[in-house]
Amino acid sequence: MINKNIKDINYKSWHNDVQGHLANDFQKQGYTVHTEKNIPIPTGGNKTRRRADIFIEKQDLIVEVQKSKIISKDFRERCDDYTRAGYNSLWVFHDNRWQPDSDQNPELSGEDKDIFIKWRDYDPTQERAQFIYNSARFSIIDHAYQNDSVSIIYCVPSAGQSGLMYRKVIGIEPITRVLTPKFTDSNHFGNNDRKNHNQPTEIFKGYEVVTSIITKDTIKLRAV
Repeated sequence: MINKNIKDINYKSWHNDVQGHLANDFQKQGYTVHTEKNIPIPTGGNKTRRRADIFIEKQDLIVEVQKSKIISKDFRERCDDYTRAGYNSLWVFHDNRWQPDSDQNPELSGEDKDIFIKWRDYDPTQERAQFIYNSARFSIIDHAYQNDSVSIIYCVPSAGQSGLMYRKVIGIEPITRVLTPKFTDSNHFGNNDRKNHNQPTEIFKGYEVVTSIITKDTIKLRAV
């Protein structure tokens, strides 16, 4: 079991504790596990090498634990480099990085699945966490949809004294929805209408995401 303070994303040792917890669990499952493993990246990658949080031999799998916000460009480039090196990547995010639009937008409150909306086309090579309006949360789902080598799990602190649960992304399907634009930058409209009053609805693309809750704090890997 893991320190009960893991439920707090502001807990200073969140990353290290989760990394150690997962590495120990994978070792108990019989895998050879390395932490902070240097991964050489073949020519043409974004970097010449990467340092993986967890590297699991015989699975060709790299596990990355992510507590803080991640810039879309950095996430995509790291995933692409691992793919170029011949590895799949499994990302374990704190559940605070989940928060789909259907949890925040009243117009999506009737949805029976989690919805992430693509508010505007974006350029994933940009340095910023979003290009104009899209959140990094959307770009994570978008990249996972585009790349079979990338898997996503969100770490859900349990209600008990200690331990974890996980929200594993098991399905991502493209959708469209008619919604009021969600733009935080009033310059888009050339006025000071920061609350988007009287703006017409538009058709937006996005994703319907299905997750499976793993109630135990152990992530089982597929046998090879």
